[in-house]
Amino acid sequence: MKKNRLVVVITAWMSFYALADSSSSVELGEISIVEKTENTEQKETASEAYESFDPVNSGISVISKESAEVSYQGGMDTTELLNVLPFVQLDVERYEGSAENEQHIRPSDFSISGGQYYDNNIMIDGVAVNSIMDVTEDADRENYNEVNGQTAQTFYIDPSLLEAVEVNDSNISASKGQFSGGTVDFQVRDPKDEFHAKISAGLQMDEMVYYIGQDQSGDYYPDFMTYKTSASFDLPLTDKLKVLVAYTRAESESHYMKDEAYGGNEYTNGDVSENYLIEAIYDITEDLQSQFFISSSPYESEYTSDNDVNSRRISQSSGLLTYLQLKGYNRGYDWNGKLSFNEFDASRDWDGDRYKWDADSEYGSSLGCDNSYCYEGGFGDIYQKQRDYTLDLSASTDAGEGTINFGSKSTYTRAYKGRPETNSYYYGYSYDEDSEYVCDDSDNACTSDLAFTKKITYDSYEADVGVFQQAFWAEYERKFGSVALRAGLRYEYENYMKNHNLAPRLTGSWEFVPDYFLTLGANRYYSKNTVAYAMKSATPATTTYTRSVNSDGSLSDWQYSASGTSYDYSDSDLNTPYSDELTAALTIPTALDGNFRIKGILRYHRDRLVSTQEYDTDGDSNWTLNNNGKTDYHGVSLEWSGGIENHRLTANITWSETRTLGSDFSTTTDIDELQSNYIYYNGSVMSEYDLYLLEDPENYGAPIQARMSLTSTWWNKRILTMLSARYRGEYSVIDETGTTIEVDGTDYEIYEKDTVNGYVEVNFNAQIQAWRTNSTKTTLEVRVTNLLNEDPYTSSSTYRKGRSFWVGASVDIW
Repeated sequence: MKKNRLVVVITAWMSFYALADSSSSVELGEISIVEKTENTEQKETASEAYESFDPVNSGISVISKESAEVSYQGGMDTTELLNVLPFVQLDVERYEGSAENEQHIRPSDFSISGGQYYDNNIMIDGVAVNSIMDVTEDADRENYNEVNGQTAQTFYIDPSLLEAVEVNDSNISASKGQFSGGTVDFQVRDPKDEFHAKISAGLQMDEMVYYIGQDQSGDYYPDFMTYKTSASFDLPLTDKLKVLVAYTRAESESHYMKDEAYGGNEYTNGDVSENYLIEAIYDITEDLQSQFFISSSPYESEYTSDNDVNSRRISQSSGLLTYLQLKGYNRGYDWNGKLSFNEFDASRDWDGDRYKWDADSEYGSSLGCDNSYCYEGGFGDIYQKQRDYTLDLSASTDAGEGTINFGSKSTYTRAYKGRPETNSYYYGYSYDEDSEYVCDDSDNACTSDLAFTKKITYDSYEADVGVFQQAFWAEYERKFGSVALRAGLRYEYENYMKNHNLAPRLTGSWEFVPDYFLTLGANRYYSKNTVAYAMKSATPATTTYTRSVNSDGSLSDWQYSASGTSYDYSDSDLNTPYSDELTAALTIPTALDGNFRIKGILRYHRDRLVSTQEYDTDGDSNWTLNNNGKTDYHGVSLEWSGGIENHRLTANITWSETRTLGSDFSTTTDIDELQSNYIYYNGSVMSEYDLYLLEDPENYGAPIQARMSLTSTWWNKRILTMLSARYRGEYSVIDETGTTIEVDGTDYEIYEKDTVNGYVEVNFNAQIQAWRTNSTKTTLEVRVTNLLNEDPYTSSSTYRKGRSFWVGASVDIW
């Protein structure tokens, strides 16, 4: 899995140098060699945790490069940067203190404004990097037909390469679509105008983490190590051409113990995340600029269970992103054109077939199991790939006393999923140590003293889905005295669901007193397309076969016994899920060069995809999709930002309420059935549908959140610090107890409320320039998460993460 990073950097450097030295007629400009020194007397300023308070774009927040550098908690998780924002909720299970969780170094999932974690539009430099596959599978659960641990985004970027992160939670422009939650654009920084090189490294291991609670299985604390190294080079080849070349590698290694029945020996699993990046900007003329970007992000995750043998699974989450962009100004129009390609590989390599051996058999005993039976093998390979081809065009010009913005986006997505070979799970057998079974040479499920007589077969298949999406949008902005209006419309069509969708966007801002703004908005957003259900439709139902042992020890042929669940989503005639929004914000200036805002968001997510299970006359089940899912979200936030001298304070508190019917498209949701099924809760009998109206979501739904971030600079910016505090309020979840109660002669399942306690997390990050000259600087960093060692109260049955440290260092050369 290791790459030769030096070759990559040198090759890229030489390629662009050759371009600059070419005899082509393209004018690249003159090369100037000037001795550069960096000013050591820097202005004492600090960056806000995030910038917001735009009176028209009341839903936009921007996290700057400086804020990102000092606020992220180490590693490769760009999602942690969003934890300062009021309408964003991160996955609470990221605090789980298990070896598996410490091993995974993918970005965490998140929800915006009550949307599902897979219903956001995540972008890199405006290019969508969203998976249209099923991303709902748990990272470590063994699933025969799904690739575990995938995230909603298909491309991972090193946080240290970001120029800004732009997040939209409401009042979102018509230029953005394919979401019902919000949008996040991770914007990679441009190459610098002067030569600059940076090498950095960071580290965390189990000795730097405190764990809280007790693992119910009795396991020890996780034993792990995670490190990250990176190198970047800014190469101004001429006064018109500048290039950025970068490489990042993050790697984790967690130690595990086999179950006592499988020998109790120690073994390791690990993840590797890399990022190769080349970015070039060329100024063709004063009014025309071109930009080329290519980046690869290989990711491999290793998994071996503690209770089987010869079963090693390697899962991919690898991405490739490239684009060519032209932007300029011509005849009164600012215009931008971008052609992009994005590839995502979410395949797996897993030993198959799978066997459940009797541990006393000759072969079973050779596997070293001290149990009545011994599992061997996996569930086979799955290949799963996605390719996006996109042409994105936009322009703006003055129109009357206002500005008109318009554009189009054409995207063709090709998705592949399949099982290259038929695999089987052998689980029923005939074992007799005194017998001598007659086995065919090609029969791996038969030995001299054991013959398998039952198996579940997973047939090979191939699914190939192509989806074309077209969007046109336009919006007009104009001021009428103290009132600014923006009215927009977005049209979208895709040829899979064959739905024509119109999404109106309207917002207005009234400056009723100088610098005092009241903003109102009414908008509709349509979700992005997913082909996960199409892939399930193409998946063959599992088949159970049996055979018998003849009196002479030979075996009969395999005979059909039963079929498993099948999926039929092709004729569902579905609507595109959407979200209607009403929002209001009041923004006013305050003392300390600050701003205060109160903002409310109402979201009504409708036509969400959920499943219905039906049975035929033979008792076989079939799943179909419907639009019965929905989510209601109400949220109110108070935000303030201000500062004095070299300190900036940002604070917000958010109250929200989320009610969801159907957590994802695989959830079984039949409203009629829910209304006719009754349970016992809180002293009375009620329908399951009425219970839904009382439930809070178990994740991404804390009703109260508060955040505070204080950023400071010291000693001519040689020391940067951020002290942040986050509060997640107490909330309740309702679960079945597994017991029943008799009321008026009828038994009902008992449901009870379980309270998840509130949690305060205090973090402290510091960057210190330990050494500095006219051409170099050496920076040390320490990042402390959960400084007060509070219990994060996850639902995990393992330990929870308490106080943890990440340490690192970097060297800059210019």
